[in-house]
Amino acid sequence: MDTLIFLLILATLIAQWRGRHRLAGVLFAASCVSTALLFWHHATDALGLSL
Repeated sequence: MDTLIFLLILATLIAQWRGRHRLAGVLFAASCVSTALLFWHHATDALGLSL
């Protein structure tokens, strides 16, 4: 999952650099969602919660 987030952020930076602003926005949103899901998974796992 960490590798996926890294690749999404890298793809976002490359898309923005090449001028593909709409694609960069979509990739940025996907990386934000992935980061939130990873945090949610680790936070609930460490706290012993079941969400």
